[in-house]
Amino acid sequence: MAAVAHLIGSDQLPLPSQVRDPNKSITLDPKKGERAVLIKNHKGDWGIVIGVWTGFRKGRAGIAGTSTRSAVKGRKGSPGYLKITFRKLSTGKVAELVLPYLQKVYNFAFGDISVNLRCGAIGISPDANEVAENLALTFSIALLHVLCIPRPIGWEPGKPTKPDHKIVGNKTVNFIPSDELAMIMAMGHLEKTPSNFYMRRYHGSNACSGCAGGMEVGDAEGLGDMGGECSAAVDGDAGGCGGCGGCGGCGGCGGCGGCGGCGGGCGGGCGGCGG
Repeated sequence: MAAVAHLIGSDQLPLPSQVRDPNKSITLDPKKGERAVLIKNHKGDWGIVIGVWTGFRKGRAGIAGTSTRSAVKGRKGSPGYLKITFRKLSTGKVAELVLPYLQKVYNFAFGDISVNLRCGAIGISPDANEVAENLALTFSIALLHVLCIPRPIGWEPGKPTKPDHKIVGNKTVNFIPSDELAMIMAMGHLEKTPSNFYMRRYHGSNACSGCAGGMEVGDAEGLGDMGGECSAAVDGDAGGCGGCGGCGGCGGCGGCGGCGGCGGGCGGGCGGCGG
């Protein structure tokens, strides 16, 4: 085995409330929508990747004032972004990555890897010795995007996730074009997978043990779905189509010496990287 990556939950990682100092420990908080992937190589556990979608905010239209009521300012919506925390277990070093989606940038560099999500290109530093492990890390980050991103209510597998209207009134609807990102599509973006949205929709407040340890997922805004249709904000950009991308999940990893397809059920992983 060169490298393998698979989902883990709070059956494997403790909750923040279960450790003395969460800042010095590896924890998982399903209530915040955090998801985790464990990467292994021939020596054992190599690294843990934790992803969470943050910064999602629904737009809110402003309300004009009257003689008896003050005006209410509109609120600009935001699609949010994926935040990654990676702990390399062999060294204990921790690195964080914020995907630059708010700047409409869909490529990133992280450690020894450089990735273009739109075309699916992966570059690895010529000085890197852990090629298979870094490929697994790349696929894990893309998979966490798919598992964590909010999506519109009523989405069904196979349907597009981008908004029907990119402009509402004279305002542009902010969204993440996940349907157009080859790497995200390869991870099962349009498939029925154990995403946060799936668990919230089909399991309510209880998540399956393989994905979130059976803990309460909670109702944090944007955790699973967008909670309503995208609406224009009178004062600011059209409001917050959230990810407007599908949650997707463990689709076939592709590449990496034939990464195995992920299991469609809860707890499916990123597949093993072939030798």
